[in-house]
Amino acid sequence: DNLEYGYSKLSTTAWVLMAFHEIAPSDGLVDELRQWLLIQRQAQNWGENSETLHVVYAILTTGSDWISERSRTQVWIGAQQYEPTKREELTGSYRIDLENVEGQTIYIKNDGDGPWWGSVMSQYVAPIADVKAASIDDLSISKDILLIDGDNAKLFEPGEALKVGQKVRVQLTVIAKRDMEYVVVKDGRSACLEPSDQTSGTVWQDGVVAYREVRTAETNLMITHLPKGTHVLSYDCYVSQEGDYSLGIAVVQCLYAPSLVAHSEGRLIEVK
Repeated sequence: DNLEYGYSKLSTTAWVLMAFHEIAPSDGLVDELRQWLLIQRQAQNWGENSETLHVVYAILTTGSDWISERSRTQVWIGAQQYEPTKREELTGSYRIDLENVEGQTIYIKNDGDGPWWGSVMSQYVAPIADVKAASIDDLSISKDILLIDGDNAKLFEPGEALKVGQKVRVQLTVIAKRDMEYVVVKDGRSACLEPSDQTSGTVWQDGVVAYREVRTAETNLMITHLPKGTHVLSYDCYVSQEGDYSLGIAVVQCLYAPSLVAHSEGRLIEVK
């Protein structure tokens, strides 16, 4: 959000941080302001080059020393400690292939005094009906089908059956607990549904501007800025064929911070 005179809230906070450091350099609030700026950077663009340089300068020249000490992170799963053989050079991320660890606890320890954060992302194969919805504190998504009859819309309930030729609305409800940028919603569309509008283009829904990409098996929404709040995104389809199908899973992810990700539950539907 740009304020008057061309300053964003991040740049303004950086000025406040530098002023606070001049007045009370040893106050704990100085490091809290620095941490707030870093957390905002996790999921948001800091702005133009000059603005970014200003924020970086404010973080590096105020508060306690966060960068001279090189900390070490240790990971245990159950009683087994895991040491990565190769890390991504810039992000520090690494992958571990696991076996027989179901029900065990992940324990992570960092021996440094500075702030740090990370994430654990698991990937596995399961029947679609067994996939449970997964969310984080900052982000969640749910997927519903509405039955369209003229101007009326009725929620499609589990146990009901769709009919060939019926018009339905795929409704995706995204809840963001913080502002995020460069967010993608990928909706795996059921094989029995054909979008009523098959052209890709820019759409405006519920206060969100997105580029909607219609593909053979999915509909994607690319969102430059997702403000904090609850947003309902939707698109209409027609039921095209009989049979039993997966409804498809919807995934929302901040590409600026891929660990901020959530997906809807798996579900089966019947078409008569």
